Amino acid sequence: KTPAVSEMSRLMLPRMLTLSLTQIEATMIITFSTWLSSGTVTLISLAQQLANLPVRLIGIPIGQASLPFFAKVTHGNNLKDLASMVNNTILEMLYLALPASVIILILRVPLVRLAYGADSFPWSETVLTGKLVAILAISIAARSLTHVLVRVFYAMHDTRTPLIINTISTVTNVSLSYYFLFVLKSSVLGMAAAISIASLIETIVLVLILYSLAQFALVHILFPLGKILFASALTALALWAPLRILDQMIFDTTRTIPLIMLTLSVTLIGTAVYLTLSYLFNIRELGVFLHLIEKIGNWQKALGQSKETLDTSESSV
Repeated sequence: KTPAVSEMSRLMLPRMLTLSLTQIEATMIITFSTWLSSGTVTLISLAQQLANLPVRLIGIPIGQASLPFFAKVTHGNNLKDLASMVNNTILEMLYLALPASVIILILRVPLVRLAYGADSFPWSETVLTGKLVAILAISIAARSLTHVLVRVFYAMHDTRTPLIINTISTVTNVSLSYYFLFVLKSSVLGMAAAISIASLIETIVLVLILYSLAQFALVHILFPLGKILFASALTALALWAPLRILDQMIFDTTRTIPLIMLTLSVTLIGTAVYLTLSYLFNIRELGVFLHLIEKIGNWQKALGQSKETLDTSESSV
């Protein structure tokens, strides 16, 4: 065997086991759900799909896109540059994930009704699903962050540490689910709590291990992270107040169109407040994403100019 193949085999086995643990964890959750009332499996599944939406749109893409850059810096054995890149990636991801989790948390009932049918979905199940979404929303940022953190370890050719931590998370989730369901009799809400607690533990342990390395310093991200957290908390208030006022005084949310208008209106208000607070608090990540949007606009403009040049060249032939 060549050294590269041997190294790939060494890294591949822990990764395979990690994926297997994820499937085992999901199977155990479904198994526990079958001990509850009929339809519980469906409700927890619907809640997870809605709460996982920001993770799929933010956490997974940023995590996957960051791996080549982490690997490139790690290949040069420059942990200082890697630490700086990881800090920036974490803050940029949380800048998007935290307000997304706030929106899911505050607008959980309208979102459940829109996603699964305001008329066909019974109100009692809507309320229960909304509670499940609220509990799962607590860990949206943590689950998004995990996708970035594990890829830092992968870039350092360490797939064993994520496996060990994922094992701890899986055991925690299964144990707490059993305890909440069969000891505390907390129904399906206990399962959602177990999922969030296990996700938070996994992320915290990953952060502690990663930032125990010589060139990684957690203190470098605490102040900017505090500003993002504060802006997200104020945004939550800015979402909650209009939601109550518009729901009670303006929109008849028993109908689909007013429900859509309510959700869009409150989301736009919350987004405007978050962007304004980001500007007032001088949050760096706002400038990063504005610059990215500007680059995308310039790319479209450059593409249009290239097309015009090509058309001119063809017409002159």
